[in-house]
Amino acid sequence: MPKNKKPRKKYTPKPKVKVIEKMPYCKICNTDTRLATNYELMDFKAHDPSFNLPMLFLPQCDCWEQHDEWMEL
Repeated sequence: MPKNKKPRKKYTPKPKVKVIEKMPYCKICNTDTRLATNYELMDFKAHDPSFNLPMLFLPQCDCWEQHDEWMEL
């Protein structure tokens, strides 16, 4: 006979949601970056199959063309 008459509650894990605490910005001209849309992310993954991150930050300025390290948190 079971010791408890009440059935156990089933454990359902909470879904993991990533929250972006800090947005990267251009450290040369201090403009903010933006998140890529799903279409832009799919295009980028089609050109670079080794990219496997769930998000991509895109610059809104042209500083990345002249400087290698332009992004900062």
